[in-house]
Amino acid sequence: MKCELIFIVFNLNINVIIINMNYVFLESLKHSIESISNGLQLMHKNCKYITKHNLISNNNNYDFLLDYCVLACRFNPRILKGHENIIDLIDKQMSLECKHKWVTDWIDTSPDKSVKIEYCEYCECTKHQ
Repeated sequence: MKCELIFIVFNLNINVIIINMNYVFLESLKHSIESISNGLQLMHKNCKYITKHNLISNNNNYDFLLDYCVLACRFNPRILKGHENIIDLIDKQMSLECKHKWVTDWIDTSPDKSVKIEYCEYCECTKHQ
């Protein structure tokens, strides 16, 4: 519960703090949050593997795996959703702070048809986003 409360407070304060950050820092922050989210998702996948293959039993020396699974289960899926919301906020702010360098490109939509797009080389937003 204490961990969730800290996260909620962080999530509420991110809206205020994010306005004054520069692009490079926002990019770094986004990468960090994505890494944490990927790590949490991997922990859940590992726990499914551990339980599927019955690696936690009295017949082996893998007692640490039980601790690992308990730790993974403490991270509520709401935390991952909160990370997604924060990443969305960061993306919006990065688009505002970016000194866009627009690139024109063509994307094939079928073998005989292409669509022209314009996107920023740095933040990858499209001109009509």
